[in-house]
Amino acid sequence: ALAAYRRAAAADPRRPDAPAGIAALLVRLGRPAEAVEQYRRLAAAPDAPPAVRVEYARLRVEQHLAAPAGGRSPADVEPVLAELAAKLPDSAAPLLLRADVLVADR
Repeated sequence: ALAAYRRAAAADPRRPDAPAGIAALLVRLGRPAEAVEQYRRLAAAPDAPPAVRVEYARLRVEQHLAAPAGGRSPADVEPVLAELAAKLPDSAAPLLLRADVLVADR
């Protein structure tokens, strides 16, 4: 399936559904670092769908929470969460993700 998504993305680079499919599949395949990079590129687009922006932030928070507690700080993911809040001011997602980070990093 990953190869098919990659072929579709190569065939028409302007279509956002193939790269988003690659990112989602990478998550399901247990390859979060690759998924984060794919979502980072997708979320950087000015017209990125809200779901892509939220998923990128969620994965970054997940990576943050998976790191050893002594070696992490909420500041590690704050820029991602601040950007999400700026891009989606009416969404609860940035607040909920920030709460997850703050509770875990107490």
